[in-house]
Amino acid sequence: MFEITIKDSKGQRLDSRQCRQGTCTVGRSGKNMIQLKGWRIAGTHAELVEKADGIHVTDCSSGIGTLVNGGKVTTFGPLHPTDEIGISNYRLTVVGEKTVPAVEPRSSAIMEDPVHQQAAIPVPQSEKHEAEQVDHVAHIERASIGVRNHSEEKSSEQADQQQLFQWHKRIHEKLMNAMDLRRTEVESMNDAQLTDAIKSLIQEIIVGMEQELPREISRERLAR
Repeated sequence: MFEITIKDSKGQRLDSRQCRQGTCTVGRSGKNMIQLKGWRIAGTHAELVEKADGIHVTDCSSGIGTLVNGGKVTTFGPLHPTDEIGISNYRLTVVGEKTVPAVEPRSSAIMEDPVHQQAAIPVPQSEKHEAEQVDHVAHIERASIGVRNHSEEKSSEQADQQQLFQWHKRIHEKLMNAMDLRRTEVESMNDAQLTDAIKSLIQEIIVGMEQELPREISRERLAR
């Protein structure tokens, strides 16, 4: 069981609901446990599920977007009590028996890389045979190079993810603005039509930003 608190974009508390089934859907349709009003909200926009390690949120909006702490997500979890789920102008927080306390960043759960452990092997003692020492030194040098390369690759991957996140955020903002301009047209659409319209809008936005986008950014990943 977990409790969901709903606030507006200014942080004003609007309501709270208890989910006793372990799964809760959020969206515009009356079939959802939490029904939110707004044309930028899909029939079923997001799903909250209680798993063994905590509560996870999954985006079901087919392109409109679900945010966690300002970043667009497909799935995210386990949630901290301080994590803020963004759906249109609503902000949701979740607290339950399995929500993870925000004491340490979740990245602290990453296990130590075996390559780093290998690099920590001590240099053999001086009484070893000279040939063995040379062999061990060469081995450590190779391991050190491997660690440096791994660290560089990891740093590069993190930088790429951060860059992709920032471009995703910009595209999402442009999408919301474009949908605001087409509000009358969008309000008359069903979910399937809205999904197609959003995909088309995202493609238009990416094409319009082509001159700004770095070459290394995957256009296909941006469109997801």
